[in-house]
Amino acid sequence: MIAIPLIVAVLAVGEVPHAELDDPCAKTRSELGHALKFAEFAKEPQDKVRQVFDGATAAQVRCPMDEELAYLRLRSAELGRGAFLGQKPSPAAAADWRRLARETAARFPRSARILTVDARGANSVDVAERAVALDEHYVPAKVALANALVAAGEASKATKILDGVTGLENVSDGYTALARARFRER
Repeated sequence: MIAIPLIVAVLAVGEVPHAELDDPCAKTRSELGHALKFAEFAKEPQDKVRQVFDGATAAQVRCPMDEELAYLRLRSAELGRGAFLGQKPSPAAAADWRRLARETAARFPRSARILTVDARGANSVDVAERAVALDEHYVPAKVALANALVAAGEASKATKILDGVTGLENVSDGYTALARARFRER
C-alpha cells in the first residue's frame, strides 16, 4: 500500500536520473569531459590528463562504441597521456598516439572531432577535409585543414579557409594557423 504513493512521488519529483538509467556510460562521460575541460586549471594538469586517459581507457571495455569516451581517450593521448605539458613526447609515445588515432578514426569514421585529432597527428589534408565535410561549423577541423594545407605548400587555400571563420580564438592554435598561412603566402 505504501509502495504505490512512493513510486508516484518519485515519478512526480523526478529524482531518478533518466539519462543514467538509459545510458550506463553517461556519468563517466560527464566526469571525464569535465576533468579534461578544466585540466589546464589544475595544480598538476598532467595528472588530470592522465586520469582522463586511464578512465576513458577503462570505460571503453563496457562502452566500446561510445564516441565521446573514445574522443576523450584520443584527445588525452594527443595531449601526452599525462606527460608534462609542453614536453615533446618520446618517439614511442608519439607512435602509440598515432596508432590510437588511426584505430579510433576507423571505429568512428563519422566523428568530425575524432577525424580532426587524426588529421592533426597525420598532418593530412584528406582526413581534415573529411572532418570538415562531416561538420562544416567545427572550427578545430578547419584549423587542422589549414595547418595541413600550409604543410602541403597550399597557404593561399589555408588562408581562404580561415578568413572569416568565427571562433578562432577558442582553438588553441587558431590564430597561429591563420598567421602561418598568411606568412607563407608571401
